[in-house]
Amino acid sequence: MFFPAAGNEEVTKPKIAPHTSVRGGKETVLIVEDHDGLCEIASTTLEGLGYRVRIARDGEEAVREFQAHRDEIALVLLDVMLPRLSGLEVYDYINGERPDVPVLFVTGYSADTEMLHSIQRRNLPLLQKPYGPRDLALRVRDALDRSTQLAARR
Repeated sequence: MFFPAAGNEEVTKPKIAPHTSVRGGKETVLIVEDHDGLCEIASTTLEGLGYRVRIARDGEEAVREFQAHRDEIALVLLDVMLPRLSGLEVYDYINGERPDVPVLFVTGYSADTEMLHSIQRRNLPLLQKPYGPRDLALRVRDALDRSTQLAARR
C-alpha cells in the first residue's frame, strides 16, 4: 500500500456552511421501502419530528396504502427498486390519482440504470442512499414546503 506523504503544507478543512435547522411537521408521509433497517431509520426520524408515518414494504402494498389513505398522505418517500411494482410504477399510479402529492425517490443504485435515467429525465427529486437522518428530514421538509407553495400559487 502506498499513502501520500504528508508535507509541511498546511492542511485546511473545507468550510462548512452553518447548519440549517431541521423542522418537522404534522403531515402524513408514506414510506415505501423494502429494506427493514432503512425503513426503521426513516420512520423513526420522521416520527421524531412530529410527522405521521404510514409504511409499505413493496409496490403493491404502496398502492393499497395510498388508495386507503389518499386524502391524508402529504408526501411519498419512494424507493426506486421494489418488489412487485417498481418505484416508477407506483409513482405513475399516485401521480395519476393525485398529481399534487410530492414524491421523493430514494436509491442506492448508481445513476447508470435505465430507471434512474427516467427519473432524472422527469426532473423528479432523488435522495441517494445511504442518507442520514438530517438529510432525510431536510429533503422531506423541502418537498412539503415546495408543494405548499405551488398549491398557493394555483
